[in-house]
Order: sequence, then C-alpha cells, then structure tokens
Amino acid sequence: SLRAAGEEALQELRERGQAALRASDAEVQQLVVCLEELDTRSRRQIDALRDANRVAMERNRELGDQVVQLHEQLGALKKANAASEAELADSKRREQALAQAN
Repeated sequence: SLRAAGEEALQELRERGQAALRASDAEVQQLVVCLEELDTRSRRQIDALRDANRVAMERNRELGDQVVQLHEQLGALKKANAASEAELADSKRREQALAQAN
C-alpha cells in the first residue's frame, strides 16, 4: 500500500541519514586527532624556538660585554699610543737640541 511504501522510504531516509551522520562523525574525529597532533607539534616547535631564542639572547649579552671590553681596551691603547708618540716627539726634540748644542 501507499502508506507502507511511504514508511519504507522514510525508514530508508533515516538509515541513510544515520549512516551519513556516522560517516561525518568519523571525519570529525579524524580532524580532531589531526588538530591535536598539529597542536602538539606546534607547542614543541614553540618551546624549541623559545629555547633557541633564550640561548641567542644570552650569546648576544656575552658579545655585548665583549664589545664593551674591546672598546675599553681600544681606548687604553689609543691613550698609550698617544703617550708613546708624545714621548717620541719629545725624544726627537731633545736629540735635535743635543745635536745643535754639539
């Protein structure tokens, strides 16, 4: 009868809908697993980058300290060089004075 055919069609639609819902749920579960894996990987990469950044910042501080020390050493060398040049000029003047005196 028509009613039985309608109920049968309705039942078939329900079964198809439930099958589609199960398939969709399985896809969603797969996506959740993939997202969790991506999240874990991303967190590991972020942690590794933080560690690398911390090491780089420490190295930068060390290099900055070395630059300051080298700058101070350069200043001391320039002063010593200027003193040596003044002493040399003074020595040359004395030498010329002695040469003129003789």
